[in-house]
Amino acid sequence: MISTLLGLIGCQSIWYQFLNIIVDIPPDRFVFEEDHEMISIPIVTSHPLDKNNNKIEYLIIMIHGAGLNAVKTFETGQQIIESLKMHRDRFLVLAPQIIEGVKLKEKGLLFWD
Repeated sequence: MISTLLGLIGCQSIWYQFLNIIVDIPPDRFVFEEDHEMISIPIVTSHPLDKNNNKIEYLIIMIHGAGLNAVKTFETGQQIIESLKMHRDRFLVLAPQIIEGVKLKEKGLLFWD
């Protein structure tokens, strides 16, 4: 399986009625193939996933809470690195966004139903 990160232009926003909030959806996608179909999930990353980076030693995966905000969760991961007083280039920070209860018109986009 080959995984690549595709950049899409712009950032979508959706309104979650049950939370009464507007949530921005990151423009980048983690893309993989399953049963000959391309599947994607919105993601915020500190480094491009489609390029080798030999400086990376640590992986931090940040999972958002009920607020569904991957960008804020990513920023928290960056703050963790700052608190460690270590160089950011040594870390790969990933913050996937799990879209919940809303279908977007983007083919192959994963979401919780």
